[in-house]
Amino acid sequence: MQKFPEDVRELRVSVVVLAIDLPTTLGQVMFQLPQIFGVFAWLALVLAAVGLHSVVSYTVAQRTTEFGIRMALGAQRADVLRMVFRAASVSLGAGILAGIALSFALNQIIAKWAQANPRDPGILLAGTILLGFVSGLACAIPARRASKVDPMIALRSE
Repeated sequence: MQKFPEDVRELRVSVVVLAIDLPTTLGQVMFQLPQIFGVFAWLALVLAAVGLHSVVSYTVAQRTTEFGIRMALGAQRADVLRMVFRAASVSLGAGILAGIALSFALNQIIAKWAQANPRDPGILLAGTILLGFVSGLACAIPARRASKVDPMIALRSE
């Protein structure tokens, strides 16, 4: 019977310690939440850039013969670059419009997680410009490779 009060005292102390540590731990998590979202946002941006680069590279590889024929018929490098960027900008524009529409549609959910206003035009504009810049860089390498296609090599490949 003497162990019972001692066990109760240990249980009471652990409950008090848990009650004291819980708000500080929850506060620390809430303080770190924007940093966690920031890391995931940069990771998503890098993943989107790599994916876009891969898709454009695949498209350029599939159209190498077409680019060779066009250049053999007199198309300039700038024309080929324009064709590649135009094809990529269609999917980029659709993605940006879908993202903006979803940010407006999910306004209440985003407002619970983020401290800023999800409809802030500055944030939307900055995100759009950053995504456009990164996607332009992701498309530049395959577009440059497409513009340097030697027409004779491209025509002999098939």
